[in-house]
Amino acid sequence: MYYSLFFLLSLFTGGNSSWSVNYFETMADVTVNNPILVVTAYAKTSIGGLPHNPQTIFITVS
Repeated sequence: MYYSLFFLLSLFTGGNSSWSVNYFETMADVTVNNPILVVTAYAKTSIGGLPHNPQTIFITVS
C-alpha cells in the first residue's frame, strides 16, 4: 500500500509556499540529508528489523 506524505505539507508550513519540507525515514537520514524522494507514493518500510506499522517519519522545514 502506498501513502501520500504530500497532503501533510500545509500542516507543517501553515500554507507558506516559500518554506521547503523534506521527509526522512530515520534520524540518520536527516543527519546526512537523505530525504524520501517520492512523497506522493510512499510505501512504509521496516527500518532496522522493526515493525513497519506504525512507522515514524522525520521532517525538516526550512
